Amino acid sequence: HNRDLDTPFGSVENPFRILKEESISESQSNAEKQKNSYSSPETHYFSDPAAKSSIKSFHKTSSKYVDTIPDEDFWRKTLQIDFERKVKSDLWFHRFVMDQNVEHSEETFSKLVSSRYEERNFPELMHVHRKTSKYAEELQSRMNVTRETQWGMERDLMQKWIGYLCEIGFYNEEELSREEMVLNPFQSDVQHWLFEEMNRYKDIWFSQRIEQNEQQLMETYTLHLVNHLLKTKRYEWYNNEKRKHTSRLQTGSQYEVKDLGYVPTRILVLVPFRHQCFQIVTLISYLLPKILNVRKEEAFELTFGDMDVVSAFKSHEYKKRFPGNLDDNFVLGVTLNHGQLSLMTPPETSDITIATPLGLYSEFSEDQLRTQLSSVELCIVDRLNTIQMQNWEFLCNIFDNLNQSQETISEKLQVSRVKDYFLHDRSAQFRQTIFISEDISLDAKALFDGPSLNNTMGKLKVHPYQDGVVEDEQVPLIFDKFKCKSITRVDDARFKFFTENVMPRFFNEEFAQVLVIVPSFFDMVRLKKYMEDNRESFLCISDDVEKPAKILEKASKDNVTYVLITERQWYFHEAKSSLFAMNYYIFYALPEHPQMFKKFLRRADVMYKKNEKCQVLTLFCKYDVHNLEKIVGEEDGRRFVKSKEQSFEL
Repeated sequence: HNRDLDTPFGSVENPFRILKEESISESQSNAEKQKNSYSSPETHYFSDPAAKSSIKSFHKTSSKYVDTIPDEDFWRKTLQIDFERKVKSDLWFHRFVMDQNVEHSEETFSKLVSSRYEERNFPELMHVHRKTSKYAEELQSRMNVTRETQWGMERDLMQKWIGYLCEIGFYNEEELSREEMVLNPFQSDVQHWLFEEMNRYKDIWFSQRIEQNEQQLMETYTLHLVNHLLKTKRYEWYNNEKRKHTSRLQTGSQYEVKDLGYVPTRILVLVPFRHQCFQIVTLISYLLPKILNVRKEEAFELTFGDMDVVSAFKSHEYKKRFPGNLDDNFVLGVTLNHGQLSLMTPPETSDITIATPLGLYSEFSEDQLRTQLSSVELCIVDRLNTIQMQNWEFLCNIFDNLNQSQETISEKLQVSRVKDYFLHDRSAQFRQTIFISEDISLDAKALFDGPSLNNTMGKLKVHPYQDGVVEDEQVPLIFDKFKCKSITRVDDARFKFFTENVMPRFFNEEFAQVLVIVPSFFDMVRLKKYMEDNRESFLCISDDVEKPAKILEKASKDNVTYVLITERQWYFHEAKSSLFAMNYYIFYALPEHPQMFKKFLRRADVMYKKNEKCQVLTLFCKYDVHNLEKIVGEEDGRRFVKSKEQSFEL
């Protein structure tokens, strides 16, 4: 007990050490000295089971110690000193501890969330849209951020993070000291800036994940995740020990503080495959300080380690998109106890839940899911584009069930310890949501700007500049714009334009061989029914077709006019582009992934050199501006939408 206590606020003077010194000074007995000379191992008080058991036995054997248990004034003074030193600069404490007793009325929250938008460019090649709330500004004014606490990171976590940077070769301990590394503990300016924004607990959408920065992005949000977990758990452990000491005073008063949610799960991480989960958990187990052992580590490695082998004939982009274990149906619980990290624990009792959207719906019923997600304070969604191609509806339903009020409460739950914003059904405003994606998506934009994300700290959107994917191809590239008065009628307007204006162009043409790329299976079904009713010759390559070579071979042999293929089929299987030897390439709608457009554009350019009638046709309307900018660039995309012309050629 010679060490000071590690708390979310920093180091607190250890009362056990003070009392032990007083006891020894009053009694010169060697036996008394020997009894009170216990020294705990080199772990902090809360994560050392041996120290806890020693304290219990010490209380039983030393009446002198029992008589001098710290009273309420002692703890208040100790915490007051700590407030003056650290708490004023710790945003986590202001947000999740001090501000939970605010009057949670509709009027109050409408004032807190009212905000203004700012737009600036930082760093290069990015658009940054910042939504700053009055609540965030008022909270920042209360804080006293010093150089020592500007990262908002636990001190022992900082040392583990520096060790990780040394291990991956970013820092060399022979050239720099640890003190010098702490001055700039990040691999790049973007990582530094992004971690600071995450630590301000804003909702963040970073849509510029590329091959060069995907590892740093995973490390950044995992570091933030571990930092939040440590502060939350240490605050709970600190309060638990405080309650025990207060109850021993037998004064009739109880130590009451609100530090719990409805369920233990405070952090939710959604990923598309087990491979990403394996990477995250491996880094978590490394970064957590003072961990004595990791339970079920071998079972976790066997279950989540790399198993699937990607074909050597796939492109480099495909291999980066689908590395390692590609199972998309799992739920993993991670629990932090005193000095022990437990993996593969039941999600209902876990501190962290890492899962796929499909896994959550397979594991829980609707009511169980609402309970499981009722107390989430930090939600991270990585590889949002891949999750969108899997099943977007699952993700939307998960956000509809996040932080919902509970009609029934477990009998084991101490309601007096539940934070006020959970009881007042305001926990959604205290939840931070982080999206990581490759580019902008209309569905993701609707979700991020929608009512499901209403964080009182504001929002931050980081989008890349769109230069487009069209280069110096010679094949005619035509963009036809159709009129649409409402975004709810886009599908009907597109279908009408395609059947009335596009398909008649191939009625009298022999060997047309048209490849139609549709965004979803529902569009394919609709076009398939129309072609069947009008006796058109066509073949379909649906989502579940892994090898379309036979279908394409039959289409060429039988002179089929139309071949329909979905964007999802290409995304998950990506057949060789050489198989698609067509005369016309029609994008029924602008694809979500510009890489797909680029692949077929290059294939069309090859076919154009063999057949000059080959061309690429793309349909769009004014509501497709985001996807259009990804294809032709921001300047041409906005020009196409604003122009009164209906057809454009590049």
